[in-house]
Amino acid sequence: MNVVILSDYGHLNGAATKVALLSARGLAELGCAVTYVHAVGRASPLLDHPNIRLHDLTIGDVWREPNPVKAALRGIWNPRAGAALADLLAGFPPRDTVVHIHQFTRALSPSVLAAAARSGMPWAVTLHDYFLMCPTGMYYDDSRGHVCDRQPLSAACALSACDKTSALHKTVRLLRQFAAARALAAGTPMTLVSPSGYGRDMARPFLPADTRHVVVPNVVDIERAPRAQVARNRRFVFLGRLTRDKGVLVLAEAARRAGVELAFVGAGAEEAVLRARCPDAAFFPWTTRAEVIGHMDAARAVIFASLLPEPYGMSAVEAIARGVPLVATATGAMADTVVHGENGLLVEPGDVESLARALTLLKDPATADRIGREAWERYWSDPSNPQRHAERIAAVYRSMLAARRSPDLARAWAPV
Repeated sequence: MNVVILSDYGHLNGAATKVALLSARGLAELGCAVTYVHAVGRASPLLDHPNIRLHDLTIGDVWREPNPVKAALRGIWNPRAGAALADLLAGFPPRDTVVHIHQFTRALSPSVLAAAARSGMPWAVTLHDYFLMCPTGMYYDDSRGHVCDRQPLSAACALSACDKTSALHKTVRLLRQFAAARALAAGTPMTLVSPSGYGRDMARPFLPADTRHVVVPNVVDIERAPRAQVARNRRFVFLGRLTRDKGVLVLAEAARRAGVELAFVGAGAEEAVLRARCPDAAFFPWTTRAEVIGHMDAARAVIFASLLPEPYGMSAVEAIARGVPLVATATGAMADTVVHGENGLLVEPGDVESLARALTLLKDPATADRIGREAWERYWSDPSNPQRHAERIAAVYRSMLAARRSPDLARAWAPV
């Protein structure tokens, strides 16, 4: 089986690229012939494998284009990227090749969606965000501070000031969204690989009716180790961007009411505000992976207070894998992962009192220890490690190829 994987970046640059890289490596180790196509940066050492062929388009990140008009046009539709992918795919046997797109908004553009759809090969996109359906990629109205309730690409969507950057930026994103919608209708149906049932259900109403939906948890690259001894720890730790939409200001007030010690790992626009409101909190930069894991292991609990309807939460799942209790908002994929009171706690997004009660509950060492143990045991009973993820996604690819070869199978595809 040939697998062509596309991502804007060839090196580690965020969670989406990490999944693409680890997936490529895992599939190669299963014996698949993988071609990794990227547009920006040198290739990661993870791609150094005899079953992986690299194809560098050397296009460059649109955010580094000094001419804003050129950047906008390339972001909306990059004909060079689409033509390069079409030429590449012409050299593969259609009956034994799957195309999988992980990230396209920073360099590749929706042109690669159209090229994949027109190739006649089964093709998939992983739902790392909502850019396939939503201009801002988040389904979140930044101006109103809550999950969006507008129909994407409707007049209300176009006129809303939901983009935190600028109205002009929103206009460019709207045009890119129209281009993506046309690309999805350009040929064979897409398979959407959602890392959670929550993400799948969020996306389904806004995609073409013939889209095939599967759920495959994202790969989590974390080694099995004895669970963290959370009962000995005092700090409640937040990991990620220090921005309002990640719920950090809600967390600051909830921690004050609960009387717990906070640590923030990351950086963002609200850091100065947080330092003023939480003078006793510890602040750490997001540096090496080992140091981030160390912050998890030193936590009484990890807080995932996002106000966004996130399709996944990599750091949140990593915390569970370390046996650290997770406090997560019920809006987002963690509502699929956390069973309240068993392997974590769920709170209402933006609700200070709900979050304060959860933090207070975990001040009890015995409760934190019980929930951490249950989180660790559940995760490792069926982990989403690189090998298991590769096996799962390869099974999806085989189903896609079988459906292409047999019209009866294609019609009988059962979304999950």
